[in-house]
Order: sequence, then structure tokens, then C-alpha cells
Amino acid sequence: MTLPTDHDLAICVYCPKLCRHVCPVAVGTARESAAPSNMALQVFRFLRGQGPVDLALDAAALCVECGACTRHCDLDRPLGDLLGQLYRGLSTPPAPPLLPPIQGDARHVAIETDERHWAAALATLLDQPVACLRTDDHLGLAALGHPVGGSIFSRRLEAHLAGRVAVVSEHRTLSALQLVGVETLHLADLVDMAGPGLVHHPCRGPRLPGETPPDALACCGATAALPDRHAALARDLAEESARRLGVAPDGGQHDTALQLRSPDSGCANALRAAGLVVRDPIDALLAPAS
Repeated sequence: MTLPTDHDLAICVYCPKLCRHVCPVAVGTARESAAPSNMALQVFRFLRGQGPVDLALDAAALCVECGACTRHCDLDRPLGDLLGQLYRGLSTPPAPPLLPPIQGDARHVAIETDERHWAAALATLLDQPVACLRTDDHLGLAALGHPVGGSIFSRRLEAHLAGRVAVVSEHRTLSALQLVGVETLHLADLVDMAGPGLVHHPCRGPRLPGETPPDALACCGATAALPDRHAALARDLAEESARRLGVAPDGGQHDTALQLRSPDSGCANALRAAGLVVRDPIDALLAPAS
């Protein structure tokens, strides 16, 4: 992997923070150090030999790679991609994890990532056998994305799921499977997620039709390196995202038990931890709406 150069980041460093108001981390945590231009500045200094690697890694890890800054930028600068490349290129390579066993020999495999078990319910929905694989590290996504050893682990994961169709409920595991070319289906596309009220639009993966509050943040803090390196800031971001999703346009409170739906179980779990009641694809599978 080729690291970004100081030239790649110079425009963002000298830009007068024109994308700060669309960055979910800067807005959600109210920290100027989390503004995209300041993230770029710390990395820029390191690339010029003017700052330590730990500060550069801390800054790069603040970016959730949601793409909001690039979409707002008149020059289309891919700042999130550049920061992600630097973080993966400079961080210590994680030990390749042991691959969890696949329980069952069916072609479809439910990839379960939290305490809920839904493979049997998926088998009923599809009217065919479904195997199960449980993972607590998103199938080694951190190892897959690292330039050291990532290709070896990628081949292991690809072989582990060869000939299978993985069914996922959240974007981090989906990203891991897409990196290795495993055929995937998203649970949100298989279940009925229709309902009244507001929708949470995640920064990755499928989206549901429906409205979200106009001031909703582009990310809830449940992605990229942020929750791993800046756990407290990730919680702050999730709490601010939940606050904005739980407030009606007229300032009143929504009945979030009915009103908020998210197509991503990982985002839903982060928002639940911040105080919201969210219906996600696993809920829709295990307890279909009447």
C-alpha cells in the first residue's frame, strides 16, 4: 500500500475548514481537533517529519470515512480515503485471527455478530437450510485491511467461505466479505422493514425508504477505527446522533419504539447503547411486524 504524501493533503490543510459543518465527528463531538482540516494537518506534519507517528495515527483514526467531506468539497478531495490509507499503512499489524467454525453445511451462512441468534429464523424465511458463523471481530476486518499479512488472511477467509453465500446484517462484516470477493446478501434486503416514522440512514450499506431528521449526522460512530482508538469520542458521537434521531422536526419527542428503523444492526446497537430503541433487520426477522 502506498501512503499518502504531504502534497495529497496540502489542500485540506490550508482550506479554511469549509467542510467542518458536514463532518459527523467534528459536529457530534464538538471538538475542533476532529475537524477534517485538523485531521489532515496532523498527518501532514508527520509526513513532513514534523510530528510523531502516534499523533498522526490518532488524527487519522478520528475519520470514519463516511465521505461527507468529499461530497461537500468543490475540489472532490478524497480526504477520508487518504486518512484511512495512512491509518492502515502505519498501524501495527493485528495478529490474523482464528476463523470461527461454520456450523452446518448449507450454502447460505448467517453471519451473526451480536448476542442474537437468527440463522434458524432465516432458514424458515428462505425455506431452506442455513448454516451459521458467529464472529466478534467482523471476520477479522482490521487484519484484512492491513498491508502486512492482509492478503494471506484474505485468502484464508475466501477459502473458508468458498462456495457459500454469506448473509450479513451490518456493514463492517459486509466490508470484510467484499474485500475477499465472497458472495453476500444483506438481511435488510430479505426482510420487511416497512413501518411508520423516521429512518436511520447509515453511511454504508443498504438504505431504507423514508425520511430522516434534516440535521441527522452522517455517521453514528460505529465504523472505521474510531470506536477502537477513540472509544469515548465514539460514544459521544453515538449519543449526539441518537439525540438528533430521537427529536422530531417540531422539537417534540418521537415514540422511538415505533418510529426509528435502521437497516444496519451495528449502527442500531450503537444507537441503542446511546438510549434509543431501534428496529433493525434482525428484529424484523425474529419478530415480524404484525
